[in-house]
Amino acid sequence: MKLRRQSINLRERIILNFVLVGVVSVFVVSFYTYNQTRKAILNRTFEQLTSVRVVKKRQIEAFFNDRIRDINLLSKSEELLNILQPDKSDSLVLPKLNYKSYISNYIYSCGYYDGLIIANNDGIIIQRKSVNNDSVLSISFIDKKSKEYLMIFNSIKSSSAKIIDFESKDKLQLKVASPIRKNNKLIGYIALEIPLVAINTIMVESGKESGFGESGESYLVGEDRLMRSDSRFHKNSVLSSLVKTLSVENAYLNKEGTEIIFDYRNIEVLSSYSKLKIPGLNWAILAEYDFEEIMIPIIKTRNEIILMSVIISFLIFTIAYLIARHITSPILKLKNAAIEIGKGNYPILKINSSNDEITELTNSFNIMSSQIKENQIQLQEEKQKRLSAAIDGQEQERQRLSRELHDGIGQSLVALKFKIESIFDKNSSNQEPLNQINTELSVILEDVRRLSYNLMPAALSEFGLIMALKNMAKQLSEISKIYITFEASENLNITNKRINVYLFRIAQEALNNSIKYAQASAISIDIFDATENYIMMIEDNGCGFEYSTKSLSIGNGIYNMKERAMLLGGSFEIESKKNKGTTVHVRIPKLVSGE
Repeated sequence: MKLRRQSINLRERIILNFVLVGVVSVFVVSFYTYNQTRKAILNRTFEQLTSVRVVKKRQIEAFFNDRIRDINLLSKSEELLNILQPDKSDSLVLPKLNYKSYISNYIYSCGYYDGLIIANNDGIIIQRKSVNNDSVLSISFIDKKSKEYLMIFNSIKSSSAKIIDFESKDKLQLKVASPIRKNNKLIGYIALEIPLVAINTIMVESGKESGFGESGESYLVGEDRLMRSDSRFHKNSVLSSLVKTLSVENAYLNKEGTEIIFDYRNIEVLSSYSKLKIPGLNWAILAEYDFEEIMIPIIKTRNEIILMSVIISFLIFTIAYLIARHITSPILKLKNAAIEIGKGNYPILKINSSNDEITELTNSFNIMSSQIKENQIQLQEEKQKRLSAAIDGQEQERQRLSRELHDGIGQSLVALKFKIESIFDKNSSNQEPLNQINTELSVILEDVRRLSYNLMPAALSEFGLIMALKNMAKQLSEISKIYITFEASENLNITNKRINVYLFRIAQEALNNSIKYAQASAISIDIFDATENYIMMIEDNGCGFEYSTKSLSIGNGIYNMKERAMLLGGSFEIESKKNKGTTVHVRIPKLVSGE
């Protein structure tokens, strides 16, 4: 009876110890998993907001740059110069601006403008679309004696083309104005009226399909801290809603980044902000997402983790009870653990048993599992080292060859070219062979220089990644006649040379693929500093392709880009659809890179 009681106590102790260790471990892991999930969702949302803000900024700046280009073209048109030529009455020639004119047709056909203003010291011509019928253009003349003349004339005076901010709530229109010169003499001004709806079309989005969910929005703020685009939540908010938040203040300190703040509605949000670069306007752009909505999946995940923790704790109790009653369960665990090894997992078993044979078998199994795991880890590390060494060695060899081409063959060719040029006989009538040699030598020298640059650009080693990417974008744009833009976060400074080289090679490969195969007319390169990562995006508007990571037809270029990103502990993704362009998204963690 006493022996039986001791067996029962031992079983109870085994159950109690096993359950306590298991439950504590489960809840520690659950708490850690919840914190990591919350952190990952917040970081992903910050990166999404930053991407949206970068895209919106590029769109709004491109829109206003196009409007300035329009006004510059119109200000130099012959028709406009003829309109401003004085007639016998020394006033503006009103009949010359009619519904058949080029300028009038341009205003009517282009959907960005509401009206046209032409002014000089004699008066102002105003031409606007009809409110009820856009095909009708109304023309009016304001004499210089009118008070309205001074108000309009002073508002559009400008030494160069620029955007003029909203003037009042009653008439929410921007103006793009430019001086008119003939023979370097100022003879008047021209301005186009831009309606608010043109700005809202770019900035205001709603609905889940927009990627902003139920609470996300992007908007513009002026130097007076008043909105310059409509709020998703407040109607008629332009020049009415005051936005004095931490993000706005940081933006006007020429900073860009992300914060958790209280927005103009006094609601806690995740906010991404930066300044805009538009001639004549001092605006900031913000992209925000309600913190409460972001927490919905986090809370759901927390509840699921708690439920799973309870279930796992119950299973632990059941398993402990069965272990105490059935001595054969260690054998079953060893069998299951052997199956796990076959699947690529390497468990370490902890079995409390008085059976010495079972204990020895378990210890032997654990040693075997550990050795297999260590061997696999060593093999994986050796593979990574070999791959890294191969790529780094390739870069070193490229750098060596670049120096050899530049300092050796390149200098010899330059010296030879100078010698050939020095023996030209100016009095000789037969210089054709020497000219041909000199021309061919110049072509060879240029090829050597280009090959040296492709092997290792001097700007990358001397001035860093940003300057190297900027130079590459400029050169490829000139060669391919494709519009290539490059933007980087302000004060971005990546000091790790390996990251600089790998990101440059990835961008180089992506640009070459877009130029060769995408049939694109525009390519953009964006690199910015996120919360914990460096992020680079290369996007084109080309023909696209059906991309799959399981496809056997993936080219060496894509494979090399992916391998470089993985060697830095980062990720590489491609989003592409036929006739909808291609986007390459590279994320490199700072901590993994050693910074």
